[in-house]
Amino acid sequence: MKQIYALLDGEPRSVVYVGCTNDIVKRIKSHWRQRNSTYRSPVKNWLCNLAEPPEYYVFEEVADDISHAAEQYYIEIIRQVNPQLLNVLDGQKKRWETRDKISKSLAGVGVGKIVSAETRQKLAKKSSEHAKNVIFTCKTCGNGPFTLNGLGIHRRYQCKLS
Repeated sequence: MKQIYALLDGEPRSVVYVGCTNDIVKRIKSHWRQRNSTYRSPVKNWLCNLAEPPEYYVFEEVADDISHAAEQYYIEIIRQVNPQLLNVLDGQKKRWETRDKISKSLAGVGVGKIVSAETRQKLAKKSSEHAKNVIFTCKTCGNGPFTLNGLGIHRRYQCKLS
């Protein structure tokens, strides 16, 4: 079961954010800790202006399989009353779709091209030959040119900064 909740602000209490969670207490603490992160979001910016953790209200508990739809429903309804709702997305569905796409791409499901072992060997050989012929100049000391073929490997950490 998941809980659909709202973060509240001001008097009278107005809804500023709608979310979905397994554990409301942990999620509120997570929101509060988010103030110290470098990540920027409308919710974080709002939290930075508060002296204490925000109040919350749990709309309802729903089954996991309908939690995305329930969250989207509450966001849609509350946006009609409060267009300044801080939710960037209209619920978790988009996040989960993105995660699924990334997961499938990393697993190789339906993405990319299958190449033979022979082709992989050819590509590896070309790549290593190219790397040997790359010429570079040290950005720190200006020495160079250097190549990676063993004729003059330069380690930047040995440079004296001037």
